[in-house]
Amino acid sequence: MNTAKTILGIVAGITTGAVIGVLFAPEKGRDTRRKMIKRSTDLSDAIDKRIESKFEEYERKLDEMVKDLTGRISPLTNTKDEHRKKEHVN
Repeated sequence: MNTAKTILGIVAGITTGAVIGVLFAPEKGRDTRRKMIKRSTDLSDAIDKRIESKFEEYERKLDEMVKDLTGRISPLTNTKDEHRKKEHVN
């Protein structure tokens, strides 16, 4: 939830800045549009990096959980296998 608020704040800030910049820009419209496109591209890249970073973080956490569960389940399956072997021998 915090990430969503951060991204929303960034988008709102950039949008507000862009509108104010267009209203008070001493430059030609073409130059202003180029700057806005550059800023929006930079924002998009930053969001992509943030999403990718979070995805990698969640992937690492999931791998850790799988390893932990595998470690907990492994002794249980070994015990069942040992019981089965004993039953077949008898």
